[in-house]
Amino acid sequence: MRPSVLFFFNLTFLFVTNVYANKHSPTGSPKFINSTDSCIENSIFKSKYLKSIRYIQECVEGKRKDRTDFGKCIDNVIRNSGIRSSVYYGYNFRYRKKTDFYADKMKWLLWYESNKCNNLHWK
Repeated sequence: MRPSVLFFFNLTFLFVTNVYANKHSPTGSPKFINSTDSCIENSIFKSKYLKSIRYIQECVEGKRKDRTDFGKCIDNVIRNSGIRSSVYYGYNFRYRKKTDFYADKMKWLLWYESNKCNNLHWK
C-alpha cells in the first residue's frame, strides 16, 4: 500500500479518536491521558486481540506467506468485538481490496479503545 494512503488512514484514525475523546470528556477538553482514570485493561485480552489484528494485516500486506491461521484470527476478532468484517468468505478467507481491511481495522481498534475498560475477556 502506498505511504500516502497509510498516512491518510493513520490521520483519520487520530482524528476520529480525538473527536470521540472530546465528545465523552465532561469538560470538553481532550482526554488522551488522565492520571486519575481508574481504567484497568485486561492485558491478556489486549495482547491476543492486537496480535490477531497484526497477523491479519501481515497476511493482507503479503508479509506472511503461511496463512493457516488467517480465518481463525478473523473469527476471533469478530467474535470478541461483535463487529462484522468485509472479508470474503469463499473457498478461503480473503479481502477483495486492502482498503476493506484497513476500514475493518479502524472499526476494530475504535471498538477496543471505547471498550477497553470493560474488563474484557477472550471468548
